[in-house]
Amino acid sequence: MFSIKKILFGCIFATLFFIGACEDDRTITKLQYMPDMADGPVAKVGRSFLLPPEGSVAYNAIIYPKTIEEAEKFLLSPFNNVENKAVVLKEGAHLFSLFCKHCHGPKAEGNGSIVHKFPRPPNLMEERYKEKADGFFFYRITFGSALMPSLGHAIDAEERWKIIAHLRDLQEKAHES
Repeated sequence: MFSIKKILFGCIFATLFFIGACEDDRTITKLQYMPDMADGPVAKVGRSFLLPPEGSVAYNAIIYPKTIEEAEKFLLSPFNNVENKAVVLKEGAHLFSLFCKHCHGPKAEGNGSIVHKFPRPPNLMEERYKEKADGFFFYRITFGSALMPSLGHAIDAEERWKIIAHLRDLQEKAHES
């Protein structure tokens, strides 16, 4: 007959055998009953699997000109003829102090607080910048240039126009004096 030692030894051996057989080998393809249900793409609620047609534009997209020349020609400030120009200029001055003043200086003359560490930015009070259209500055703020970082991700379009309104106000005051 079977002794308790033999039964205990058999149970331990069987347990070790089954533990060793349960190794997770990721190189072996597993057999699945319905693989399409188990490995299908995960959809977020309210989203479609279809990609938009090539060349289509979202209904809420902001379409920017491709070049700075096009921007200067076609983009017009929405704040040129507003009733509360003082409010726009105040908000523009605040935004200018947050995003532009450290490089361009308080009066946009290219003498900001970090000029001693980096290349000097242009003096926006020069005549050549006064002659530029508002679209030029909008494009430059949005996409940056060789030395200026793009700020389109940080400043929305309305705020960019307010900064430009403040810049134009600075240029007009510099021209008067």
